Amino acid sequence: MWKSHESPASWEARNSHQHDQWKGGLRQYYNAYDPENQDYLWCPILKEYASSDERTAAHIVPHSIGYTNAGYLFGDRDRGAEFIWSMGNGLVMDNNLEKKFDKGDFILVPITVEHGKPSRWRFILMNEKLRTHGFASMAGGRKYGDLDGMELEFKNNNRPAHRFLYYHFVLTLLRYVRKDMGYTRPYLRKSMLKAIANVIGDCEPSGELFGDGVFDGKDNGSPQEEKLMAQEILVERAQRAEGEKFELPTNI
Repeated sequence: MWKSHESPASWEARNSHQHDQWKGGLRQYYNAYDPENQDYLWCPILKEYASSDERTAAHIVPHSIGYTNAGYLFGDRDRGAEFIWSMGNGLVMDNNLEKKFDKGDFILVPITVEHGKPSRWRFILMNEKLRTHGFASMAGGRKYGDLDGMELEFKNNNRPAHRFLYYHFVLTLLRYVRKDMGYTRPYLRKSMLKAIANVIGDCEPSGELFGDGVFDGKDNGSPQEEKLMAQEILVERAQRAEGEKFELPTNI
């Protein structure tokens, strides 16, 4: 496990070549290129093409939590780097949306689909202060409130992995929401989420809170080890949120 609360260990540090390879792969994975102009990329949230300068390859589970923590959290200690750099741990999206996603201003939740069909995802606005705000690259004068509840639109059958979007969902809602939102398979280690809840300190780590999105690991670390991991994850999350507070929606 990396011990610094500021960055992963040096051997885990992200290099530009590795990230560029992942970014290019992600664009191909989601068939994001505009067939009429290869300099334009599709955003499944805004449902429109725009210049590649306005698009980014966004990590869902950030690289900065460290490979060891990622491997342990998702149930396989030796696969942390694989989890972080998998195509399922990324989305091509508008630059402005990535910043809001990192801060927990919105989440993506699954929509029920028939077995064997590609997964479907819905945008849920969490920061009510943004409802009447937009940004320059959002066409037609749309606001964040216009995106609330809308289904994402992809250009092929590839989708982000449920387990990684569940991580983002939990880190955003762990303090506040005890309501099932469509996650029905075990993605995260239960003892680790309890450790995160305990570090937060004002959240009762009950089974109702976690629902069906967790598993009981046979290779759990010690409580002290899990507490340190939880602290590292929450410190990283707080740094990405830049200390901003948000208002929760009342109709979630």
